[in-house]
Amino acid sequence: MSSVKNAFDSFTGGKQGAKAAEQAAAAQEAAGRESIAFQRESRDLAREDLSPFKEAGESALPGLQDLTNDPSAQLAFIQDNPFFKSLADDASSRLVASQAAGGKLGTGGTAEALQTSLLRLGTDLVSQSISQRSNLANLGLGAASGQAGIAQQFGQSIGG
Repeated sequence: MSSVKNAFDSFTGGKQGAKAAEQAAAAQEAAGRESIAFQRESRDLAREDLSPFKEAGESALPGLQDLTNDPSAQLAFIQDNPFFKSLADDASSRLVASQAAGGKLGTGGTAEALQTSLLRLGTDLVSQSISQRSNLANLGLGAASGQAGIAQQFGQSIGG
């Protein structure tokens, strides 16, 4: 009888062990699903936080390319820029006043000096705009890289 009892106990113990293993596996699976959901939520939040910076960088690219590579776009930028017009008017007034004070207003040097001054102002304005747009594009590049890194980490975490 004791061998039957031992076999019965072994059988019921094995069933209990199998049931415990199933419960542990189910608990582990549930914890894994919760972890994945949390990681997905964290990834989405981080990408959402970086999105405005990425979009700002993307929006700077077309203007940056044009100002850097296209002389007609540079000219249009200067001609259509109210800030340049204000600076040009101020520079013209100062130059004319300076030339008049020195008795050189009627000389040919006034027009040449004015052209040089305006060219320098326009070049500086284009260079500043290129620099600002480059900074914005780099900000977007950093945000896009951050988003890519987050997505890669998420994939690695899921794989793990």
